[in-house]
Amino acid sequence: RASLAKKFGLFGKDFIERGEIDALVEHIAEIVEKFFSIHYLMTGKAQEDARDSYWADWYPTKLEYLERILSQSNSGWLVGESLSLADIECYCDILDGPEHNDYKGFEGYKEQFTKFELTTRKTS
Repeated sequence: RASLAKKFGLFGKDFIERGEIDALVEHIAEIVEKFFSIHYLMTGKAQEDARDSYWADWYPTKLEYLERILSQSNSGWLVGESLSLADIECYCDILDGPEHNDYKGFEGYKEQFTKFELTTRKTS
């Protein structure tokens, strides 16, 4: 993914942004991997307890970290001044579902993608 992101200008403008993008992609992957490990590798009471803990404590904590980054962003994107691999991963792997609706930090974030899509359609 990183090589394609570099090719299409989605991996930051310098090594600092690339490091931030890489760290966020790993953060998002951890969220998804934990969900799938609970869903597919556990059964019974252990799965139920792990699922409850995931949604009640772990998942909100991980999303709050992303919210904090977005709240400090001047551009509305996770890293830098434009769309990056981190934004695509966040949107596709996390926000493209109903679970995030309780988290107010993402209210304007989805609109960023609509604006981006409209802008790129006009220029292509």
